[in-house]
Amino acid sequence: MRPHPTTTRLAAATLVLAFATTGCRTASNGSPCTDAGPCGSRSGLRALLCPWGRDECRRPCDFPPGAVPPPAGTYLNGVMARQDDLAEAGEFVFYEREWYRGGSELGPAGREHLAEVVARADQVPYPVVVERASIHVPADVTYAETLENADELNETRRRSIVTALADAGVADADARVVVGPAPADPLLGDEAPQAFQQFLRSGQRGAGGRGGGGGFGGGF
Repeated sequence: MRPHPTTTRLAAATLVLAFATTGCRTASNGSPCTDAGPCGSRSGLRALLCPWGRDECRRPCDFPPGAVPPPAGTYLNGVMARQDDLAEAGEFVFYEREWYRGGSELGPAGREHLAEVVARADQVPYPVVVERASIHVPADVTYAETLENADELNETRRRSIVTALADAGVADADARVVVGPAPADPLLGDEAPQAFQQFLRSGQRGAGGRGGGGGFGGGF
């Protein structure tokens, strides 16, 4: 008497399920397999259902049956938190346009910015960045002299910020203030309206502001 087809299919499905939940997770000697580890013994049923050979393993050992993935949004929230952190760090950058007529003294907006940085410096770990001066080589000055003058101007600007922070009681002011490139690229004229509309739709700070555009933006 032949078994009923349904019974046969049920038995086959049970065997396959048993193999899927127990097989291909450890080597034949019982040691843990890696992402491409051995399939273990291939005798009998394993030889039939594990035809890809001993050098591959379809399921990593660190992802056992019944493993629960992280909640939805885990990685996205991490990315968004990183972006928010970078935007806040951008609020501690003194951009070149904040210096009065390209000199070593801050203009009105720059002085307001400095007061806000001084008030918050002890509350955050971010460095205070002075954007490097642009290099423009006059006809009567050599390139080397231009670089030297730019370095002197950068250091003078840095020292003025260091003095303001030190006077406010920031202990590590000299180490905290550095000269470097601006972390955010400035917006082009045709990009500004789009960024502003996005800022209005988001209802959030940090979509442009004093920071100079890009992802860092972030007026106070």
